[in-house]
Amino acid sequence: GTCSAPSEQVLAAYGNLRWGPKVLPGLAEETVYNVCYQRLGTGAWTMLSEQFSTCESPTAGVVPACPYPTASSVVFTVSPGSRAALSTADFLSVVAVGDTSCATACAVGSPCASSSNLALDLNGTLEWAAGELFSLDPQTAYSLCYKGSADNDWSFLSSANFTTCAYPTVRTTPGCFSAADDVALRVDMGSLSADAADTLAVVPSTVTDCAAEAASACAALSACSDGAGVLTTAPEGLTWALPSGALGALADGADYAVCLHHAASGWYRLEGEFALCRRPAVTMAPDCPYPGIDEVVITLSPTAATPPLTVRDKLAFVPGTAPDCAVEALPACTPLGTCSNASDLTINAGVLTWTLALPGSVVGDVPYRVCHWSYIGGTWSALDERFTPCTPPSYTEAGSCPFKGELELTVTPGTEALAVGDLIAVVRPETADCVTGAVPTCTALQACSVPAEETLLADGTLAWAPSAATLLEGNHAYKVCYRRAGTTRWVMLQEFVTCAALVPPIYTSTPGCPIPGIDSVSVDVNPGTNTLSTDDTIAVVPDTVTDCAAEAAAACAALGSCSVQTQLTIDPSSKYLQWRPGALPGLIPDRSYKVCFMYSAESMWFELAGSISTCVDPMSPTYTATPDCPTPGVDAVAVTLTPGTTPLRTDDVLALVPANVADCTASAWSACSAVNGCSGPVDMALDTTTGVLTWTPQVPPTLEAGVEYGLCYRAARTGAWEKLAGTAISPCRTAEVAMTPDCPLPQADTIAFSLTAGSLQFNANDALAVVPARASGCDNAASLCAALQTCSTAGQLLVQDGGAKLQWIPGPLRRLRDLTEYKLCIRSAATNRWAPAGETWATCAAVMPPDFRFAPACPIPWVTPALNVTIRPGRTAGSEPLAAGDEIAVVHDGVEDCATARADCAELGACSETDGDVVLQGEDIVWTVTPFIFLEERTAYRVCFRSAALGAWSLLPGRFRTCSPPDPDPGPRLPPALATEPACPIPGVDAVTITVQRDA
Repeated sequence: GTCSAPSEQVLAAYGNLRWGPKVLPGLAEETVYNVCYQRLGTGAWTMLSEQFSTCESPTAGVVPACPYPTASSVVFTVSPGSRAALSTADFLSVVAVGDTSCATACAVGSPCASSSNLALDLNGTLEWAAGELFSLDPQTAYSLCYKGSADNDWSFLSSANFTTCAYPTVRTTPGCFSAADDVALRVDMGSLSADAADTLAVVPSTVTDCAAEAASACAALSACSDGAGVLTTAPEGLTWALPSGALGALADGADYAVCLHHAASGWYRLEGEFALCRRPAVTMAPDCPYPGIDEVVITLSPTAATPPLTVRDKLAFVPGTAPDCAVEALPACTPLGTCSNASDLTINAGVLTWTLALPGSVVGDVPYRVCHWSYIGGTWSALDERFTPCTPPSYTEAGSCPFKGELELTVTPGTEALAVGDLIAVVRPETADCVTGAVPTCTALQACSVPAEETLLADGTLAWAPSAATLLEGNHAYKVCYRRAGTTRWVMLQEFVTCAALVPPIYTSTPGCPIPGIDSVSVDVNPGTNTLSTDDTIAVVPDTVTDCAAEAAAACAALGSCSVQTQLTIDPSSKYLQWRPGALPGLIPDRSYKVCFMYSAESMWFELAGSISTCVDPMSPTYTATPDCPTPGVDAVAVTLTPGTTPLRTDDVLALVPANVADCTASAWSACSAVNGCSGPVDMALDTTTGVLTWTPQVPPTLEAGVEYGLCYRAARTGAWEKLAGTAISPCRTAEVAMTPDCPLPQADTIAFSLTAGSLQFNANDALAVVPARASGCDNAASLCAALQTCSTAGQLLVQDGGAKLQWIPGPLRRLRDLTEYKLCIRSAATNRWAPAGETWATCAAVMPPDFRFAPACPIPWVTPALNVTIRPGRTAGSEPLAAGDEIAVVHDGVEDCATARADCAELGACSETDGDVVLQGEDIVWTVTPFIFLEERTAYRVCFRSAALGAWSLLPGRFRTCSPPDPDPGPRLPPALATEPACPIPGVDAVTITVQRDA
């Protein structure tokens, strides 16, 4: 479990990557661990230099194991683990088990130890007497965090995990009751388990010791749950149902508590007290209100034992099924919109009045009750009376859209029955009040019902069909008012809209912009107030047609866009006339057309509202890429996109992908990300005149020579990917270079370059240049080689094998510096661009001493069985080559003069002998040594050398260092560690100290 996830990582200041804090439970205590790192997208792992060791964590315990937050005195103990010692100045804090990083330790609300309640015993164990932990939640898992007085970070002590217990509680149903009510005492057992053998006792609230006082106190009130079957058990607790009068001995207004005798663990005084209460009397008018229509007046009158009513009291009109106002009043009235506001309440002579516009969310014919919260008493109570709102009548019209002069309305009864003689009135929509506006308005419209026009149907509905034409207007909105016979109470019913005398057909067509010859067209004609048939004709004609009767038939015949009877159907449910003509290849792309319709029932042509516009077959964009043969890592690839049918935008996306990627939708993002070839809006430039889009990547894609690439394109308008057609982009292979000699003397050696062609063949007009290796790229090759006189000249280049080979022998390049790195640049005549060729190389100096190499590089005295010391020749004018008779001596690091080399190396037992110790291998000499016995471990030494030909000893440059044997379990070898002080120095300002800690 020690792999990081992106969600756990944060990129911090200065580019640092931070992982954690995170608990790693899979690690073992007192164990050394390493850290491996993998850079995103590379797949390569690196072992970092630092190691860390885990400690044995302090262990902790808690007493009691399951404390009650409000009733248990808690003690924590912590043993030191790997820590040297604990102290009363250390810190302890209780946190939630999920807070494994201890982020909330000693925060507000988190119990936190102080030196006053910490103690240290003789065994070094730290004890925290935490007392009652009131801030903890019951039945919740917690643990302990520890921080030493000198520590910066907290430690999470999982061994101290504990779960709090829940103390048993009691509540009454209803919350506010009188001695005459049926009452239920409901006990939530908390962490205890309910048992039928448990007992309950109602006692005065002054009782504090249930074990000593409960039995006598409840006996005095006749409120003990003695006898089998009195209590019922359930998973959530105990219930004691008390019938009306069972608590008759309790006094009004007095406070009471409940004691529980748990069969398994003894007496508990339950949390939760209660008192008897009296309720105000309540009335409501009218007694049959219509939800969404009527305003009701609810009146509360105080009784002798209730607290006085105030405008700060709260009322809630809730479903009659709500059993407990203390719990359910506000959740029930809030969604209904039936909670009182202070502005709705008035008080007069102690009587509280609530005027409530009964909302439509209230359901008719369902009982409701009023919940009351007393500002003085501070409690909710359910008032005794229940009220049942009525369902108002409603109406339907014959047909979905009644025509002018053909009105027929049917009123459906609500709670109250309808009768002939009830008044139905059609009014204008601006009529706000049926009481004052119904009769005058319906009289003016000649749309008031009379008993002779009304019929009471068998299902109780009242139908009204005016015998004379009304003055209603076609295609106009109206409302319906209703008044029950013998009353003055008006009800405004729903709104309706009349139809015009004749509504012409209208049509819809799909797709919205069809491509002629490709898209199948569908035309659906809505009949309006007409009845359509397959004898009708639909014609798509040019928008230049102005007279459908005179021109439609000939115009659609010329385009092949006239309907025929076999193409027409009538939809049985909607009565729409449907035409499916196919792709209509006779239409012209990018043109507008209209629809003419011949209504066969009237033998009449007319033009339908709307138009059809055709689209052009879409064409994809095309692209060109420059250069046509880019050099990977050198050339920036630029792509020019020419628009097809759809205009291009800078938020379109281009993706450079391998040519074998066929499914751009599935692979474009991953394929272009792998080569850094995904475009972004900042890379895009749009020529608003030509519509051409140019993509110039700010960072060149990492292409691979010899691999062909193509382009995927995603239009921002559609979000769809497609593979663009075009010439594949093939990155060039660079030329291979061979050079002699491999380490030339600038003043003496004749240099020769031999090149083998990559993707581009050589040409006599190509150019070569030697430039310093530190130069960035080859863009300035011409000026750099001119300064060094290292540019190729006409006639120096020899092209061979038809352009496959190129040779350049510039001779000595006298302006090159000794012991300096250079590189070769080439300019192809085919591209006229400079690019690097081959690897960097270095010059030699006229005088170079021999140098030495050890294998292994760090020998272990007494242990390394065979050590090869290799001396490689230097370059000294007139010097003799190395020979088997030469001598090698290992001397102390402080030796500066090899005159005493033989004595020094003899002391160390590290002299070569002349009888075959040193052998010649090529130009080198090699001395194979048995283990160095007298050399010290982890110590630096130097090498002296005497040429047999010259006879003089010389001190070779450099040192070597011995190693010590590895530990029995060395773990992975680590490179030297580096540290700088300061960590982020300012150049030119800060003095820097660099410390390199060698590997052990």
